[in-house]
Amino acid sequence: MRIPGYTRCCLAVALALLLAAGTAGAQPIQNSGKPQPKDFERFRAAIAATKKHADALMKIRGVVAAATSVGSGGTPIVKVLTSEANVAGIPPSLDGFPVQVSVSGRIYAWSHIPPDTSPAGPWTRPVPIGVSTGHPAITAGTIGARVTNGINLFALSNNHVYANANNAGIGDNVLQPGAFDEGVDPADAIGTLADFEPIRFCTVFLIWIICQETNQIDAAIAATDESKLGFATPPGGFGTPSSVLHAAYGDPAVIGDETLTQLLGVSVTKHGRTTAATTGTVDSINATVDVCYDQECLLVARFTDQLIITPGTFSAGGDSGSLIVSTSGNNPVGLLFAGSSANTIANRIDLVLNRFAVAIDSGAGGTPFTDVAVQNISVSGAPVVGQSTDVIVTLRNVGNQDVSGSFDVALGVTAPGASAPVEVGMLQVSSLNAGEVVQLTFPWTPAVAGNHALQATQLLADDEPSNNAHSLANVNVLAEALAGPVLRLWNGSASTNGWTTVDVGHDYGNEMVVVCTPNYDVMGLGPAMARVRNAAGSSFEVGLARPWYGSFAGEHWSANVHCMVVRAGVYTQSEHGVKMEAVRLENFALTDNSKSWVGQQRSYANSYSVPVVVGQVISSTGDIPGSVTDWSVFWSRGAQATQPPSSTRLYVGRHTGQDPRSRPAETIGYIVIEAGTGTMDGRGYTAGLGPDSVSGVGDRPPYVYGLSGLSTASTAILSSAGMDGKDGGWPILYGSNAVTATQLRMAIEEDWYWDSERRHTTEQVNYLVFQ
Repeated sequence: MRIPGYTRCCLAVALALLLAAGTAGAQPIQNSGKPQPKDFERFRAAIAATKKHADALMKIRGVVAAATSVGSGGTPIVKVLTSEANVAGIPPSLDGFPVQVSVSGRIYAWSHIPPDTSPAGPWTRPVPIGVSTGHPAITAGTIGARVTNGINLFALSNNHVYANANNAGIGDNVLQPGAFDEGVDPADAIGTLADFEPIRFCTVFLIWIICQETNQIDAAIAATDESKLGFATPPGGFGTPSSVLHAAYGDPAVIGDETLTQLLGVSVTKHGRTTAATTGTVDSINATVDVCYDQECLLVARFTDQLIITPGTFSAGGDSGSLIVSTSGNNPVGLLFAGSSANTIANRIDLVLNRFAVAIDSGAGGTPFTDVAVQNISVSGAPVVGQSTDVIVTLRNVGNQDVSGSFDVALGVTAPGASAPVEVGMLQVSSLNAGEVVQLTFPWTPAVAGNHALQATQLLADDEPSNNAHSLANVNVLAEALAGPVLRLWNGSASTNGWTTVDVGHDYGNEMVVVCTPNYDVMGLGPAMARVRNAAGSSFEVGLARPWYGSFAGEHWSANVHCMVVRAGVYTQSEHGVKMEAVRLENFALTDNSKSWVGQQRSYANSYSVPVVVGQVISSTGDIPGSVTDWSVFWSRGAQATQPPSSTRLYVGRHTGQDPRSRPAETIGYIVIEAGTGTMDGRGYTAGLGPDSVSGVGDRPPYVYGLSGLSTASTAILSSAGMDGKDGGWPILYGSNAVTATQLRMAIEEDWYWDSERRHTTEQVNYLVFQ
């Protein structure tokens, strides 16, 4: 694709940017720090929500970016950047996560040099990184880093800096300084274009942007050598970048949302052609961004999986191509390529380096040992205090030459409260061919519960310099207390048309007990209940059942669902900090309905004054959760069908409302806990049996229970406590603000087997609410 007048437009775009800077609005809220491990579950869900809704958000006129960020108190949010103030149509929340809007102005590729910028002139060869460069046909950008494939050296920058936004040819010269800074071709050439990732542009039609393809990187490399290009910034910059990427990166096949959240709040620095050395903060990850490549913003490319850095002073036109590193350790984080007066946009550095099969050259030179990289640290199963688990360190030779000599890899662990790591073990690797991947296994037995920092370190060969420790990767791992319930909570969207897989981050084997409650208000398509299947190991699937027949059978919808997961077992206050039991009943065949309310009698493992019982049907015979022949719902009672469970009597079961047909045998899971407040695996909760005051969705909901003992509330689980209504029913959380620290808003739902009304007599509800 040719870009008419691309070079001529650059100075005009810079002037437009300066004018926009005065009207760009407030700066975005700064991150308070990277999320703690206990928040990863919520951040994974927030990232999923951002990805799910990004396309819809980008269709709103005036929206230029959508990303995942950190709000006040370290909670996850969806961050939306706009080109102007008061953009209409942006929702206040998405899938339960607040949406924060910041005015950034349009986002431009940062090779447009602001007027009145002092020329960034030539440097003595070998030139440093972080200085002016560019294809002869553009103004100027920045040399990001010297990189290597193990044999050859390259200068790293952006496509629009070295490849003239797709318009250059392989073998074209790249200059230092760039043409805007009086660089002359061929006298000032420092290399030749070797490779670039093409930019896939959108179609701009009037006010609409149609992006059939997206991009992840704006990057290119130019072949060079040690006589032309050095590996460090000029004096005053960060110096030499580490060849070790930030700990959030590793093998792209195993990089997950949990590891990428480590970037949020990280302090970073760069050295660029225009603004030289600056520092900032990674404000957002997982960003979808529309970037303008011309003055009128008629040439636009959409990028996904980007990083957003604040404040606005971090970069300016001409800084495109700068390498962004952590201020602690100079570990590479991103490749700068675009921005506005409020934000800087960067490619993930792992995606850039993997595209060209190169590594950052930190000047070690000559030795293939630096081509060895730790790509992942993982553990087999969930670590438990006092039990041995395997830590698996994955190594790869990322260079193009074999490592024929031996080297050592050490694993160290820093326990909670400790200030220094303790070595777990050291293993020797005798050789590693180019491109080869090996896995080393270290047995590890955690001594205390909590988050442990695991660090894998490759030690270079004996003939290397004495300072030969080459730290390569870190990961945080949670060790669970022995035999605890291992509580996990999840809030997210579920559908009648398919199953949502929930990864809980702990291997429960076949002892997983899941209980879920839907949260919605009156919807025209009818009632629903939470359905769960494949609850084993470290994941389960959740969906919504549609318990009705008729014209609605082919229609589908979604609603939010609250779920809790614990390990089946009996727990006591003295040993586990909570009096509770969690039970799985396999092959449960009994089916109750409006013709008969019986349940199966059960005995308590603990003694309870006021037992609170919540439960779930946790297997499904249908492929679609909303199958009308498949649904059933948990209920419990005491001595009589209309009474709640008591200290002496407990009956549990599943029912099908007014549908008289039996169901195939399934699995029932239920939890019994003493009413009151307490903590479960460090999470505050309140449990109770509410009054007989909750009526139907077809009456006048919501019906409110007052709560006490919590400062905040996030997840609530409800179950029927007895059955007053002969047609059957089940409690749901009702409305958009159903769970707070002081109240629950609820209603009783019914099936539509015989009738379409959803009125119901008052019922008692068991509840378990988590802080």
